[in-house]
Amino acid sequence: MSESTPYRLDDLIFDVLTRIIVNIESVKDLVSLSATCRYLRSLCVPLIFSRVTRYIDRPVQSKRVFLQKFLWPYVRHLTVVDICPDRMFTLSKANRGLMFARDPYLCGVLESPKLFSLLRHMPRLTKISLILAQGTVCIHGVSLPALMSILALPQLRELSVIHLLLSQTESASFEDHTIIAPLTLFHHERSVSRRYPPTDAEKANVTLFLTKLCGSLKVLTLPAELVPTEAVSQLDWPRLCELRLRGAQWKTPSVPYATLFSRMRDLRVLVLELTLSADAEPRPILDHDDADDYPWPHLEELSVSHPVVDDPVYARLPQCLRVLSLSCYPHVAERPFLEGNDPFRPYGFPLQTSSEMLDILQRCRARDLSELHLEYRADESESTLLGFVSSALPKIQILQIYRYRAPNTGDIAVDEFARLLSSLADLRVLKVHLDLENTPLPDFSMRPAKRGYEPKWAYDKLALETFAHDQHVIAETLACILSPSVKQIYLWWPADEGRHLWRRFRIDHLADNMEPRRGTRITRDDDEIYADLVGV
Repeated sequence: MSESTPYRLDDLIFDVLTRIIVNIESVKDLVSLSATCRYLRSLCVPLIFSRVTRYIDRPVQSKRVFLQKFLWPYVRHLTVVDICPDRMFTLSKANRGLMFARDPYLCGVLESPKLFSLLRHMPRLTKISLILAQGTVCIHGVSLPALMSILALPQLRELSVIHLLLSQTESASFEDHTIIAPLTLFHHERSVSRRYPPTDAEKANVTLFLTKLCGSLKVLTLPAELVPTEAVSQLDWPRLCELRLRGAQWKTPSVPYATLFSRMRDLRVLVLELTLSADAEPRPILDHDDADDYPWPHLEELSVSHPVVDDPVYARLPQCLRVLSLSCYPHVAERPFLEGNDPFRPYGFPLQTSSEMLDILQRCRARDLSELHLEYRADESESTLLGFVSSALPKIQILQIYRYRAPNTGDIAVDEFARLLSSLADLRVLKVHLDLENTPLPDFSMRPAKRGYEPKWAYDKLALETFAHDQHVIAETLACILSPSVKQIYLWWPADEGRHLWRRFRIDHLADNMEPRRGTRITRDDDEIYADLVGV
């Protein structure tokens, strides 16, 4: 027998080995792998230190203290969490001055020359995330000089600004010839819009940024209140493939969304999570007069809040569509919390019936959906709707349903609900809100003890215990009737501060049982999963 020829590890094709290492998500595993030999260490170190998070509570005094120098060549994604003490100034009733800011609404901590000098010395830095701690209650922004210094970094390609406002007291000038990096992703979330609407300066800044970035952006996420509708409709977006807007539906112009975004011809993802005031009407995506000029032939994901039944867009959705969401935003289930918390600014909740939802889905040509979200008021066509979903959309893997009882009706028969969906052989995850009669409602007069904070309302303990028991029974019923492919069931759960939760139940079908449904075991996770915060 011939002796086998020994091979060195670095003889393995470099690209193959690199691809294997890149797919290791756990930093702990990367550290362990890097300890095996010097060669693997050289490949792992850039990944181990590619993401760094730093909390900042004062202007940077030393670049090396803020971030060790040996990390500078490796960091690709830097997250800066702003815990500036001045961020609480607009909330605090104490008579104290500002520590670092020159303006109570702008962060002085982020106006740090040494911070910007450090960023310029990080050659691989392609993504920056700025996050304001407690940003859902604080009104705090990034100054214009700080924003422009970050945007001018030539290596930057992605910028996320979470809860920090975009220089709400200073506006940029179109005569400013600062060269902005060709960003491919710009993500901005603003959580205080109902209490503190965007200023003219903010809107002007966003308009300027989009005017300069429209040619390079691939992904854009914005608060709806900040969308410069006129500019967006006139600019060219040759590379944009993902658009996400969340917030209040703008009043003008009142044209369909397809008209506003008609120049975004390469869109793959369109998410419109738009809230309505109590007197507002939902807006169609496509106008009947322009129905033949559908602008997004490659769309793969569409999320529409408050869908319009006779919207012609559904008959023109491409067959490549994989994700479709037809829900209210916020969900009707959140109405008691939102109106109790802020009764003077009510939302509108135009809810479709199951008959109307069935009409929409029947007109939809996309039959290869892998994910579907529905929200409706049950009527005589609910069984037909669920049966249609099972028969016409057999490839669904994730299904979310918010259903509400018709007036003067009792709870749905859970076993019948499950049987109507049991033929979905690829279904892995089911999320449901069934609007049970015993769903706990918040009592705004209650003040629970033994808390580090005082919420505006709470729940009756016995009501929660009864609801939890009923949920476990519902989860067992669903798990025993649905397809064995289902691995997780999420049931809606009420929570404080206007958020709702999902309680997750894991499903296991015992492999050694000849009748898997009799061998079904469900386990509820200890942790609840928060949904998005709405209505701040």
